[in-house]
Amino acid sequence: MQITRHISCLLAILIGGVSSVAGAEADNAPKAAEWHMWTPLSQFDEFSGAVLGLDGRIWFADQTGASFVVFSEDGTFTTVPTGGYSFERLAIDPSGNIYATTGYYPTIVRFAPDGTTSRFTLGQDANGAITAGNEGSIWIPETSEIGRISADGSIREYPLAQGESLGGGTSTTQQTSGDVWFDASTSSFKSYLGAMNPQTGKIRRYYKDDCGGYVYPAVAAPDGRVWSVCGDMLYAQGYMDGFARGEKPVRVRWPKNFGFAIVGGYNNALAGSDNAIWITGQNVVNSFAVGAAFVRFDLTTHKFRKYLPPDDNYEWDASFTFDDAGNIWAGTENGQVQEIVLQR
Repeated sequence: MQITRHISCLLAILIGGVSSVAGAEADNAPKAAEWHMWTPLSQFDEFSGAVLGLDGRIWFADQTGASFVVFSEDGTFTTVPTGGYSFERLAIDPSGNIYATTGYYPTIVRFAPDGTTSRFTLGQDANGAITAGNEGSIWIPETSEIGRISADGSIREYPLAQGESLGGGTSTTQQTSGDVWFDASTSSFKSYLGAMNPQTGKIRRYYKDDCGGYVYPAVAAPDGRVWSVCGDMLYAQGYMDGFARGEKPVRVRWPKNFGFAIVGGYNNALAGSDNAIWITGQNVVNSFAVGAAFVRFDLTTHKFRKYLPPDDNYEWDASFTFDDAGNIWAGTENGQVQEIVLQR
């Protein structure tokens, strides 16, 4: 049963700032962005996961309120109880089932379009970001295994080598070739990006100890590559690494003095429908993070564009999603839901 509450929200329609950096790597023709903000419940609500439903609405997991907050394009929303579960990271399969992690626990919950729930128990705790795969499977980073829930509900877990563990910014992504990518570290704390063959469980490792101690989440992109995002908080510098089987990795550095640092891990980078990767992070001034920012990395030109909201008094939660029109929806740490309409 759904509990519907159409509330006249405080709606602020603001013209947001767009920042570009001169140089060959920066996009010097930024367009205006509109920023729409809603505070749907209270400042204490925490929206830690977001997916686009088959109904065209944006589904947020309200971790504090143990419910979904489901937004329509006009800002009206519905609260849907989750049966007492506190969800964190979300993924949706082709049938519209929403899968959710429940914190530092081995329980995964599937919420069906008809409102029924199912529970899946993994062999290890799962606290990273889960991803829908190419064939409808859900991929889940565990403590030292990669979990898979198939469309028929069966579970398979792929263990890492003895002593290895999933990384601090763990999420998963599946390449069009079928390989499943994740970040991890060896028993000697050497960080790497892993590409696993789901048929054999064999893992290719790309070592990346030059990324501030972590290998941040990778994103399977339309150009056939998997792009890994790396950023240094102190100096606000970083790069994108693109991987394709049988090819030498491509490295694209952020523009000098770009002033951007990514939020640590989980679903903080997604491939958009505009042939670009979008990244949530922080605007950095004089080596200090002063507020929120989005960055668009164009997969054709390899140029970057930074989008700054009109108010720096908050920061993004790591998770965000796109609606059918390509607009970005993101929650903030103080409970505000932010819609960004990007005029591309």
